[in-house]
Amino acid sequence: PICPPPFRTRPVHREPSMPLQNASNRQYYFGLDLIRFASACLVLLFHLGYSTWQPESGARDIVRGAYAIPEASMFWFGGMGVQIFFVISGFVIANSAQGATPYGFFRSRALRLYPAAWICATVSLITLLAFTERPVLNLLWRYLHSVTLFPLSPWIEGVYWTLAAEIIFYTLMFLLIAARRLDRLETFSNLMGGISIAFIVLVACNRNGLIQIEHLEGFRKTVGRYLPLWYGVFFSLGMNLWLFTRRRLSKASAVYTVALFLVCCFQIYLAFHGADMEEGVSNDGSRQAWQMPVFVFTVAIAGLFASTHWPAVDQSIPLFAREPLRRLGLVTYPLYLVHFSLGVILIKGLIATGVSPVLAFVASSVLVFLLCLYIATELEPALRQRFGHALNRLERRFGLR
Repeated sequence: PICPPPFRTRPVHREPSMPLQNASNRQYYFGLDLIRFASACLVLLFHLGYSTWQPESGARDIVRGAYAIPEASMFWFGGMGVQIFFVISGFVIANSAQGATPYGFFRSRALRLYPAAWICATVSLITLLAFTERPVLNLLWRYLHSVTLFPLSPWIEGVYWTLAAEIIFYTLMFLLIAARRLDRLETFSNLMGGISIAFIVLVACNRNGLIQIEHLEGFRKTVGRYLPLWYGVFFSLGMNLWLFTRRRLSKASAVYTVALFLVCCFQIYLAFHGADMEEGVSNDGSRQAWQMPVFVFTVAIAGLFASTHWPAVDQSIPLFAREPLRRLGLVTYPLYLVHFSLGVILIKGLIATGVSPVLAFVASSVLVFLLCLYIATELEPALRQRFGHALNRLERRFGLR
């Protein structure tokens, strides 16, 4: 059961940010909301506190050397929040696919993804048009890619690449539902994980000179990260955790799931200790330690497992904390999409008025959060409701179910 909100709000229709129910006891996973929000905060702290003033940053044309925040170097590993997102996605999609028709699955994903993307992409477009000198036509082209969730770059914000990876994963699940083979979800998950493991091992061997594949790193940075190759083990781990929670995972696959977790940690090691430092950029070219992101990932997966496998863990959360946790879960998606350019411009503007870089960083993060809270609780639900009504009319007209 969902407790009433601690303060009065305008009633609006909204889809839960996490699976509210399981098949047996309609349990709400408050822990997943907390882990999702913490992962989004990791990405925000990495982008706004560390990466934006690094030479490799995608915001270098906005910052233009206007500031640096050395105190925020502690957040260098925050990009690994993406890996945690993918595990949660595997868990959530495995849950939402159960009993769904192909069109029902498509509808639920469209209602979840599009309204927030339309709002957040518009916020980013207005921000960039008003405060940067980027070409208007280029921004409009990026905006079009973003509001349609077109799975190829360029997008209005770099973080939309993860939605491309998600959509490809959703498409594979859609095909599994359409083929009426959800009873083979375990096989599907293990196969995806196995292919991803092989790719990760191939990358590791190539980096260490055991084999020589000239364009493998370029493939990994593009096609390999959109297809479930470089990140496929994380989706697979999430699906297997869902199967385990439902007691639908064989003993052999349970052992395999442990191997998936270890390979996920190895992938994080490669990402943060690798040649290009794609998640943990470094302004002096040095390699960052990998132990911290692996530790954070381990804690997140342990929390996910505890929250979903042992209902008593979630039930121990005080009643007064449950609605705030739900709201944090709702904030996660818009916070992830809109924080980058807006946050950078806010920091730069505050510093220009004489505010210290650290205080500007903190204030900008809070302002972005408050905006996203308004988007998640007011704008997005209202837009989703209208979008749902439009889909209802199409369903009645074309007999979709």
